Amino acid sequence: MTGGRRCGSPLGRRVASELTVAAGALTVTGGHHSVDTEADAAADDLDTLDMTVLAEGDIVELKAETAARVVTLKHGVGNVTL
Repeated sequence: MTGGRRCGSPLGRRVASELTVAAGALTVTGGHHSVDTEADAAADDLDTLDMTVLAEGDIVELKAETAARVVTLKHGVGNVTL
């Protein structure tokens, strides 16, 4: 833990679980996830993150599930601020 921030909820930093974008949204369930496109499309936009299981100040790490499918985080759309 650094500066009072932790990676995700009590799950801490573990192996990334895969989450799939659905209608531009993602429901975060921990601190470390790989992200895939809806229906394995070539590309998808992500504009809303549901992070109700996390505490304020928690850090979430997202990575691509595969380089063959691109997920674009949309700054200023939904609740995403980069």
